[in-house]
Amino acid sequence: MTSFIIGIITIVAIYCILVLALNIRWGYCGLLDFGVAGFFLIGAYTSAILISAPSESYLFGVRYTVGYGLSWPIGLIAAAVTSGFLAFLIGIPTLRLRGDYLAIVTIGVAEILRYVAINEKWLTRGVQGIRNIARPFESSFPAASLASDIILLVLTLSILALFFIIASRLYTSPFGRVLRAIREDEVVTSFLGKSVLNFKMLTFVLGGIYMGVAGALFAIYTTAIEPYQFIPTYTFLMWGCLIVGGSGNNWGAILGGALIMGLFVQGTRFLPSIPGQHQLIPALRYIAVGILLIVVLRLRPRGLLPEKAIKTEETGNVNAKS
Repeated sequence: MTSFIIGIITIVAIYCILVLALNIRWGYCGLLDFGVAGFFLIGAYTSAILISAPSESYLFGVRYTVGYGLSWPIGLIAAAVTSGFLAFLIGIPTLRLRGDYLAIVTIGVAEILRYVAINEKWLTRGVQGIRNIARPFESSFPAASLASDIILLVLTLSILALFFIIASRLYTSPFGRVLRAIREDEVVTSFLGKSVLNFKMLTFVLGGIYMGVAGALFAIYTTAIEPYQFIPTYTFLMWGCLIVGGSGNNWGAILGGALIMGLFVQGTRFLPSIPGQHQLIPALRYIAVGILLIVVLRLRPRGLLPEKAIKTEETGNVNAKS
């Protein structure tokens, strides 16, 4: 039971990193991003390929090897760099788009990446997925041990805390004020001499880095990944977390992630399955999330912890989300 609870806290912390990333993109800058699962996938597969033990398979009679057996810090760094660079490449043609168009492109890219993972077996092993992903200090603490779970929990919470501090400092910085100005009216912001596209690009890349690291932690936590773990459902769950918690508020993002991913998604695993109705509990889980969203939007449309007003020292003006 202890390992199970530690596992739930770990996976919820990973999803909270994703919600923070989405809050930076949408809550700060107003970028309507539906490609969360795609960056999550890139981070997970980059890390998994680098740190998993080398194993051989055959494709059309040709032998190939997946896995390089590198250390886990390299996997985390590579996941961050790869996801950030991918965000940069995607942002070049897409960040000039607005609203629904950006959302359509990002969800399309995420699905393309998932189908690449399914079909490019020489790189990802296709639907079989990648197994034997090493955990930190696995030589001393086996992956199935309580000590390994605690080490991974501490690592995940430390990264979450670091990313939270960075996001919070970013929000109150001059850079963050420009992002909120772009969110409210990017035309006026551009007339004030700010390069809207550059600020959007930096925000998009930073969000990609967050999501990539979350994917790497997910791969390390599960020790095995496959393409069907990165379906669009998780993108919309992250949106649900942000809406419930409060867009623009980092504490709200954490609260929303803990409520939906912790209580409704992971916490319901304690419930016993009903004989002959094995799909009933998973279905009720998403129904409960939908009801929560409706109630919050009806009673607190800005979320449980809405964005707070900030009074600048220089002018005394108040910046807040309308």
